[in-house]
Amino acid sequence: FMIHISFPLSLLALASVPVVSVATKRYGEYVWSLARAMQDKLAAAMKVAEEVFATMATVRSCAGERSSAFEFSQALEQYRRVGQKQACAYAGWQIFNTSLPTLMTCLLLYQGGRLVDRGHLQSGRLVAFNLLTQTLTDTFSTLADMFSNIFDALGASDKVFALLAKDPDPTEAAPQSPWDKPKMKRDPANTTDPTLNGLVEIENVRFRYPGRPQVQVLCGINIRVAAGSVCALVGPSGSGKS
Repeated sequence: FMIHISFPLSLLALASVPVVSVATKRYGEYVWSLARAMQDKLAAAMKVAEEVFATMATVRSCAGERSSAFEFSQALEQYRRVGQKQACAYAGWQIFNTSLPTLMTCLLLYQGGRLVDRGHLQSGRLVAFNLLTQTLTDTFSTLADMFSNIFDALGASDKVFALLAKDPDPTEAAPQSPWDKPKMKRDPANTTDPTLNGLVEIENVRFRYPGRPQVQVLCGINIRVAAGSVCALVGPSGSGKS
């Protein structure tokens, strides 16, 4: 019906369709990547918090509260930056999605007015064409908004679909429970276990706390404790005694 009213105006109105399609596709892909990045940053922050809460006694004994809080705040800051990028992208998309139909309407009115002045189009047909164009523009705007929301949801659920699509390795054996292992029978009269001699020895031990991976607490520690002897570990707080 729009082509029947005015073929030149119809071509001008349909010229915005490729622009909206390309912009919607690019915005959807960008939002998809941002949604996945937000999930990764949030998971990293929750991992830091989980490690700290799981080893709270060790963190407090080593006076690692400030470093743990700083690491958690850094993880949250990265999550906030990604969220800020997503908010800016959404604001830019809404500006584009709102201004383009308005600019197209102004362009159609300008071109339609020139056609009316030349006598190629009646004023009533121009009004009818603008009403039809407004309906078409609202439809495309709604579809573009729904398409971007679908990409956002896909990015947020990307890890869930990845886990569902993951095939288990049939060659990997399931871990056995300690209760399934055969237990050795021991004679109560015999107090000597042939597999134990009482010697405790560690060589070149290196250790980093999960909450502070950048700080190496133990740097090649060697300790040898003979059977029946007493060993005391002395050092300042946070030196790795635990």
